[in-house]
Parts: sequence; C-alpha cells; structure tokens
Amino acid sequence: MNIPLEKYAEIFLLGLIQGITEFFPISSSGHLVIGQKLFSLEFPSSSFEILLHFGTLISIFIFFWKDIKRIIFEMYNESLVFKKEKNEYNSIGWLIIVATIPAAFFGILFEDFFDSLFNETKIVGFSLVITGAFLYASSIFNFRNSLQKLNWKHAFFLGLIQVFAFIPGISRSGFVIAAGIILGMKKTYATKFALLLGIPTIGGAVIVKGIALTKLGLIPWEEYAIGALTACLTGIITISLLMKIARKTNFKFFAIYCVLAGITTLFLF
Repeated sequence: MNIPLEKYAEIFLLGLIQGITEFFPISSSGHLVIGQKLFSLEFPSSSFEILLHFGTLISIFIFFWKDIKRIIFEMYNESLVFKKEKNEYNSIGWLIIVATIPAAFFGILFEDFFDSLFNETKIVGFSLVITGAFLYASSIFNFRNSLQKLNWKHAFFLGLIQVFAFIPGISRSGFVIAAGIILGMKKTYATKFALLLGIPTIGGAVIVKGIALTKLGLIPWEEYAIGALTACLTGIITISLLMKIARKTNFKFFAIYCVLAGITTLFLF
C-alpha cells in the first residue's frame, strides 16, 4: 500500500510530539489532542497510538537499562533469600509495583470514561492549567528534602496521584514528580521514580490495548515503525534532558508553559 509523503510527515510529527511530551511534564495526551486539532492531524488508527506508546516505553528501557537490571536482580534475590536490610534498588522495584496498583484499578474500571475525554479540548485546556499550577507550587515553595526513603504508603499515594493523568492534559510525570517533591523527595529521585513508574503504567496500557490489534485488519507496520522509532529516539533525548534539568534547576519553566498552553487552548478551541 502506497502512503503519500504528507502522511509520512504526519506520522513523524506525531511520533515527535509523543517522544517529547511523554517525559517532559507537559502531558503527552493533551499535546496529541492539541496537535491533531491544530495541524489537522489524525491517528491512522488506534493501533498507531499503541505503537507510539510502545516506542516511548522502549526509550525508558534503553536509558535506564542498568538501573532496571539491578532492580530485577535484587528483587529476584530477595524472593530467594529474606533480607532485613533492603537496598535502594530493591525497594524501588517493590514500590513501583505498589504505585502501579491504583492506575491498573481505575484504568480498567473507567477505561471508556477516560477515553471519552480525549475529544474534549476544553478539558485539555483546564487540565494543562492544573498541571502547571501543581508544578509551579512544587517549584516555588521550599520543600525540604526530608524524605530519606519511600515506604509503601508514599508509593501508593504517588500511584493515586498518577491516576489523574488518565485525564488528557494532566501530565503523568509532572504530577508524580511534583507530588514526590512535596512529600520531601529530592528532585532527581522523584524524577527517576516517575520515569521508572512509566514502565508498568505505559506497558500495561500497551498490552491491554494491544490485544485489540488481533481484531484489526492489516496493519502497515513499516509506516507505523517510523512513528514508533521517532518516539523512541526523541524519548531518549528527552529523558536525558529532563534528568539534567532535575539536577540543576526546578520545573518552573514547564509550569509556566503548561499554564500558557492551557489558556491558549481554551481560547482557540
């Protein structure tokens, strides 16, 4: 099947938007909705959206591969030998599982409701403003880095915060990072936790929605691979930049951007 050059450009642009906005705390879902409206773009099909998320999922594995291997290794060791003293990586592994539970529960239970919100640009606009306000609060107030170590209650709370990201315009990474900072986590630790938490969250969504692929007809894998690869490569660069920002400064710029983008969306659409 021949696809026009313009279609390839659209696929590349959507992959670029996904790769940048999935990890920067500015809401990938919200920007995909805005991008489709602003540039008159359309997802070729629901399967394409799944592959875009798969691309960003791979970027997390590539960037944090050493951390992920260590986490898996330590969790496996603990399953064989009980340890009273759990090291950092071991704790992160189990806490990520705990933090995933709320998203899995609400995502499955209210899937149709959340999907219906993706046609509402006004909701995207309001949600972007809320994301910006939450990020700004975590940036301007002097929250001490008093939380030495997360426990399961903190993880579950962050998991509940993550549920709001099912609403387009609410940034998953932004909400988790901001909530972590407010809890007393260091910016770098909160950022890494939010990104690693994306593995089961994004991965679960890819698996659940990917099951529907078996019911679809022929899928132009070669063309869709362009979008997934673009999202993956852009995602790796974005994660690298985000970790540098977390080490050197705060997220005030992203907060201001989200508020302005949200207000602009409310006026334009």
